[in-house]
Amino acid sequence: GGDAFVFKLPADIGVQAVVDGGKIADGRFSALGGSDPAPEEQLARRMQLNYFLDQGLLELRPDGLHIHYEKYPETVGNLLREVLAIQRAGDKPASDRFIEKYTRWEEAVHGVLAARMRAQQKYRYTLVRYSALGE
Repeated sequence: GGDAFVFKLPADIGVQAVVDGGKIADGRFSALGGSDPAPEEQLARRMQLNYFLDQGLLELRPDGLHIHYEKYPETVGNLLREVLAIQRAGDKPASDRFIEKYTRWEEAVHGVLAARMRAQQKYRYTLVRYSALGE
């Protein structure tokens, strides 16, 4: 959209991220999901969500989830910096700690968000018919 912009993350990680109405890095803000992702994608989404909650980018309030857009550049930069440092070092124990910390499920947070998201879904699946195939 017209409100898209690119911001440079810290030079020491050598990455750029794109923000477009809540979409980050790879072209989408996947922390809040949608569709039926594979199990590894579900964990990646939960890790991203938990990191963003811990860093204050996302905030769960009684009236819903709030996004503090001004925190995107710093938070995404920090996440990428942490992940790339662990990968670069090949540090399996640090990787295990990171995964353990950010894959946690807290019913009071994640359960509430999941219930709210399900309640807002109008349709879960789409049936597509292709007239060119005679359907």
